[in-house]
Order: sequence, then structure tokens, then C-alpha cells
Amino acid sequence: MSSADDFVALLGAGRWRDFDVAILEQKLPANLRETLLRAKAVAIQKALPKDLSLDDDQARIAASLSRTIRVTARAGSGKTRLLTGIAAYLLRTGQCKVDELLILTFNRDNAATLEGRLVSDAKIDSFPGARTFHSFALGIDQPTEAIITDDSQQALGRQLSILITDIADSLDPDELGSKLYKFFRRESAPALQAEPLKLDKSYYDYRRALMDVTLSGTLVKSRGEKFIGDFLFEFGIKHHYEVAHRTVNGIYRPDFTIYKPDGDFFIWEHWALNPDLGLKFSKGSWPYKQLVRYLALVEIKRRHWNERGIQLFESNASESRQRGLFEHACLRRLQRSLPGMRKLPQADLEAQLRPAQINRLSLLLAQAIQRAQKQGFDARTLNEHLSSYKADSEREQFFLELLAKVFPEYEKRLAEENKIDFDRVFNRAIKKLSGNPPARILTGKSSRIDLGKLKLCLVDEAQDLAPQYLASLTALKKLNPALKIILVGDDWQAINRFAGSNVELFCSADNGLGKYVAATLSTNYRSGHKIIEAGNRLMAGQGPPAVPKILHQGRIEMAYVDELWVEFRPEKPRHQQDKHFGACGFGLTAFIKALYQLSILDLTAGRTVAVLFRTNKRSGTPIPEIQKSFVTILGQLGWPRDRVAQWSEHQIFFSTVHKFKGAECDSVFIVDPFAGYFPLLNANSIELFRFFGETPVQAELDERRLFYVAITRAKDRLVFLTERRMEDESPYLESFRDLIEVISIPECTIVPDGVLP
Repeated sequence: MSSADDFVALLGAGRWRDFDVAILEQKLPANLRETLLRAKAVAIQKALPKDLSLDDDQARIAASLSRTIRVTARAGSGKTRLLTGIAAYLLRTGQCKVDELLILTFNRDNAATLEGRLVSDAKIDSFPGARTFHSFALGIDQPTEAIITDDSQQALGRQLSILITDIADSLDPDELGSKLYKFFRRESAPALQAEPLKLDKSYYDYRRALMDVTLSGTLVKSRGEKFIGDFLFEFGIKHHYEVAHRTVNGIYRPDFTIYKPDGDFFIWEHWALNPDLGLKFSKGSWPYKQLVRYLALVEIKRRHWNERGIQLFESNASESRQRGLFEHACLRRLQRSLPGMRKLPQADLEAQLRPAQINRLSLLLAQAIQRAQKQGFDARTLNEHLSSYKADSEREQFFLELLAKVFPEYEKRLAEENKIDFDRVFNRAIKKLSGNPPARILTGKSSRIDLGKLKLCLVDEAQDLAPQYLASLTALKKLNPALKIILVGDDWQAINRFAGSNVELFCSADNGLGKYVAATLSTNYRSGHKIIEAGNRLMAGQGPPAVPKILHQGRIEMAYVDELWVEFRPEKPRHQQDKHFGACGFGLTAFIKALYQLSILDLTAGRTVAVLFRTNKRSGTPIPEIQKSFVTILGQLGWPRDRVAQWSEHQIFFSTVHKFKGAECDSVFIVDPFAGYFPLLNANSIELFRFFGETPVQAELDERRLFYVAITRAKDRLVFLTERRMEDESPYLESFRDLIEVISIPECTIVPDGVLP
């Protein structure tokens, strides 16, 4: 080529391959090379119809000649458009055939979406190359065994955990009995207290964020509450944790409601500090305003129970540092209200708890086996690594010793019963890809794809790569050195470490795929400026920020459910509407009304609404039941049946944050942004999975990313729906508190025209 014009002429003639070959063969100055690739990007934009248009940064990625590209695509930056746009451009310009493209993702719905978009965009009949990683492995290995899984979407449910439960239950009960009981009694391990933390929040915030579980299986929010729950269980004292009590100011949930034999009850509150020390408490450990607010709430609660003549039993975190001393003090004080209380015999406790403990232990073992297999371990290689590993606590040592026993038995049972799990299928597929000769044919979707002839592999959600997924790409690259691989993901949305994912594999400069170029898509086409700014502040220091594209500011609001009045007096006119909310179940009445009042105008305007929860229940009620109650009330308040059907099927979605990743709505409600939910750290994962690289710092960062995912689902309205409760609001709100507007919830129920108030 004699000049830049000659290169551009090739593009004008549609000679894409000739252009690429010429660029690669000639040693061009870096600035000229970049100019020519920018010209190619413009040509790509012109080659695509308007409804498939790529922006300048996206088109420049499509124009790249690098064999491996890592694209960091922030929320709302058009990741799906990039993936389908690149594939459509190659198909429409004749540079690739349908069976020369492969798109890999981690989710069946994502794969179906990408396939549907590409069929439509590229005007083709079908696209068999859109696969989940599991489908990819199945297409290579083609197992004859029955596949077992813990996928909740499968009809047979938790097959893998059931098998492991059966194995664990067959272990010698005499050998396991007291150790198992001790294992769960020490669920909030003292060793964890000494873990050096490098988190940008107080030690108290960290501890309150840990998810601890009592012997009876109740999730609690602190080590002290764990001790209390265990103590009450061991003494056979009937109690409930955070049961809802109605007050004039709304719903109030004390830590423990304890029932006496005569049916009466009293309250046990475990304070985060000694409130009698007042502002002298650990000066500097809490922000002054936070401490003042907390002490004021303590006095309000003390006054509430005193005015009702109900006994309030109090303890605090400083008392519960030494478990034995704390339990002894609790026993002395409780005996005044419950004379004659005696601890249940140890044998009775062990026998009573064994089934539940085995089930819970099996879930932990199942997770450990899955994580081991995602790192490419079988039972033998895992035990080889464990032989040189030093556990940090007695609990961790017990768990790993148990894992070393259960894992080989698990493999044996699978072989005997002619079963296999997805991780084993995947590892077997990697061996076949790397074999001599290597497997070349990918089956499935009524097609056969020759992997040796692939030209491009696009990887969606690449921040969720696990070692086995990366190993499959490495094997694919070795099989087909000419293959181009584009990894597209967002390290700010890496929220699946619990399932074995490792975001470092996406971010690493050397991930085994050879030299690569890095690109970033920062432009957010989804959200208003305030919402984008909130996400950037939350993730400050973790990489390049997102940049807003659309003009509107967006709204971030905070609404307090317990400031809303629900009318239960039949003689009052407003009761005729509010009585419907009263049927939602104890603890949900005010919440459902608040959600209705704040979302109904969005729904009537045709806007989409998402209601996102940290866990799959609120006030003990599963999310699907909450959704059902909400939809039922829409009809009871007089909204037409066809409109209610439209809203419930296409406009309002109830989900956990995890399950809503990748989706978006005009308005998003985040429920209960408390420190005990955002972040919500699992003490067992941090302590027991240290061998797999789990640390408190990583666990907290995963929770921060989850909160980022939650807030970035919103297009123009983000609402935090919460209560003024004892627990502090999530520390994640502090980074953008000045962007949040506190709003009032309308008291008078909004009803359709023609329905009397």
C-alpha cells in the first residue's frame, strides 16, 4: 500500500479481509495505524443499519485486529448491543458464516436473548452458536450419565445437595455427634474476630454485616445475637427473633420476643453498645451524629415497653465478647423471670438438631465440592493440596477434614449410580478439548460446529469467569490459534464469587489467553446523571467511572415505611381502602401500602417498576407471595382486570438483586437498605472457604458490587424503601447521601377514577 487513501479505498470497496491483511503485513507508525482503524470503525458503522448502530468506542472495538480483547463495559453501556453488533457486522459483510461464530454466556436467558437479537439483527434463520458455558461443555462431552444439579430452575431441585446429605448422614454418628454440635455452636468463630480488616467502615459495621445462624437455623445479625439464640434454644425457652410488634409509629421488631409458660412475654434487646455510657462510648469509633441517633432510638424503645408495662431485658455487645461469661450472666438474670430454667441434656440437643445440622452442613459441603471442581480439582488432587494447608481455626479444620472424607465418597456414588454433575462434565470436556487428538465438534441445538474453523468467540459477563471456564477458552485457543476471543464484562458487577467465579481472571494482565488489548465502554445510555454519579461514588477507586449520555438528572429518593399510617378503624372512611392492606400478613401491611402508593402512578403512566430484595424473603414471607399480595390488592382497589394483568406480567417485577442482574426498569425500589442486608456477609463462607481464597475484604467488596448492581438497574427513578429501625442504614448510602431526597408517602390511598375514597 502506497498511502492511507489506498487502505480507505479497500474499505470503500468492501474488501475487509484485504484491509486487515494489509494492516497486519505492513509496519505502520502507531498513529497512522490508529487512524486507519478508526476509519475502519466508521466503515463498520456505515455497514450496519440504524437500529444496529454502534457508537464510536463500540465500533473501534469491532475494528480491532487483536486476537484477544478485554472489554470493561460499565452498567448501561450497551454490552448486548456490542456483542450482537460485532457478530451482525461480520455476518452481514460476509466475513464470517453462522457456524464460524460462538457466543458464550453463563445464563440460559442471556443466551436466548443474544440468539434472538442476532437472528433478528443479522436477518438469519437461526444462530446455534449462542451457548451457555454448560451447553458448550455438554456439546463437547456428550455425557451418557444422568446429570444432577442444585439449579433451582430444574424440576427435581437440589439433587446434588440431597446426595451429599445422604453421604453425610451415613457417617458414624458417634464420631460426628458432639463435633457437629460444637461446629454449629461455634458458628460465629472467635478466630474471625481477630481477622485484620482493611475496610473503609468501622469494625462495628463489619460485625453487624456478618450473617450468623443460631443452632435452630435462625439468621441473626451479630455474634451476640447468635449467642443469645443458642442460649435460649439450649434451655428450651420459646422465643422468636425480630417478630413484628405494631406501634403507633409503625412496625417495630425487637431482637427477641420471649414467651413465658403462662403465655405472657417479655422483650430482649441486644444493643450494639452500652447505652448507659452515653456519649462517652468509645469516643471516635462511631460518628457523633450516628451515636446520638442510636442513643435516642434506645430511649424511645425503652419508653415504649415501659409505658406498656412489658419487661425489657437488655444486653450489649461489650458484654458478649466472652461467650461463657455472657451466658452465665444471662442465666443469672433470666432466672428471675423464668425460675427453674434448666439446660436440656446434651444428648437430647444433639439428637434434636442432627437432621437440621446435617442438611445445613451438606449445603456447605456441596458448595465446597463445586468450588473445588471449578478450580479443576478432583478428590485426589484436592486432598493433595489440603495436606499442605494450615487451617485457621478448629471449625475450619473439622470442615476440611469432613470435605476430604465426603468428596471421594461423592465421586464413588456418582460412578455407582451412573450420575454426573455439571462441573465434572465441564472438566471432562476440557480434557477432551486438550486431548490428542482434541475434540473438535460442538453438538447441540440440532447442529454440529467445527471448533477448529471458528473465527470469533465472544464471551458475555466475562467478569464471572472461573478457572474451569478460562481453561476451556485456553484449550479452545490452543486447538484453534487463529481464533479471535473478545471478553466483555464489568468488574463492578462481579457478584458470583460464592459460585466459584474469580473476577481477577478477567482483570489479570496474564490470564493465559496471550497478549491482549484492553478497552473500556464507559458511556451509560440507561440512567439519569444522579444515579450514575451514585454508582461512581460507591465504586470510587475501583476503576474508570461511568459517563452519562442521556440528559435527564434522574431521581434518588428515600421513603420510610414506618412513617405511613394504615387505617384499621372501621368507623373511619379511609378504612374501606386500607382494610385490603391489612390482609397482607403481619409485618407486610405498611410495606405493601407504601410500595403501592409510591409505584401506582408509575404503573398508570406505563412505566416499568422493579422491587428488589437482598434475600428471598421479607418478614418471613417469600418474594412470590409478596408479589401475589400486591397484585391481589390492585384488583381489590378497583383497578380493571386487564390493566392489572398488563402490570403484573409486563411492568412490575419482584426479585432478589442477584436474579435481576442484567435487567433494567424505569423505576427501581431497593427494599431495606440496612447494614445487616447491604452488606450481608456470611461468616461461614469467610471462615470455611479460606482455602478457596475467601477473605473478609473480598466478601465486603462483593457486597459493594451487589449494591452497585442494584442501584444501576434504574433508568430515572431510584427509591430506597426502608424503616427508621434500630439498625444503621447501609454504610454504602454514605457515599452519595447528598443525592438522596427524603420523600413522604401519601396517606390517602390512591384509587382509580370513580372509586370512592
